[in-house]
Amino acid sequence: MFLRKLRINCDRGVTLVELLIGVSLLGLVFSLAYSIYHFGIVTFNRGEKQIALQQEVRMVSKILSEELRFADDIDVLSSEPSSPYASGENYVFVKDNKLMQVTSGTANVLVDSSNQGTLGIKFEPNGSRQVDFEITLSTDSRSFEISSSVIMMNIETLPAGISPTGNVLKYSFK
Repeated sequence: MFLRKLRINCDRGVTLVELLIGVSLLGLVFSLAYSIYHFGIVTFNRGEKQIALQQEVRMVSKILSEELRFADDIDVLSSEPSSPYASGENYVFVKDNKLMQVTSGTANVLVDSSNQGTLGIKFEPNGSRQVDFEITLSTDSRSFEISSSVIMMNIETLPAGISPTGNVLKYSFK
């Protein structure tokens, strides 16, 4: 008799309520899985952009160090130069979240962080022939800094009236 009742219950099938509960649970599991997947993709893309920007800043720091090392004259300024730029002078500064380099009167964008964060640069003479600079990049909740010191090979001593700190570097070659 017990087997007969069990068999009857097995032949009955799935009710509509059981089917709806099963589909709802399956939908909940899929939506949770998609949320985790989407979060992973967004985080990965954000990390990729930040890594690319950091590598770009490192490369620019290296290029600036190599170029400034052989400058014949430098000056640290507190405000960016006005355009049009003088043809014999070179500048490095940040304007509108873009690290700019002016060479021979032409402005070039070295790093553009307009959509990714706040970019800053600070120059500071240190000693008789050394200039330190720091490039900072702040994105969302993270901050990245790279500092470099450059010993000026073609300058005996830094000029007497040079500013102690500033966000623009003016330099020239003979």
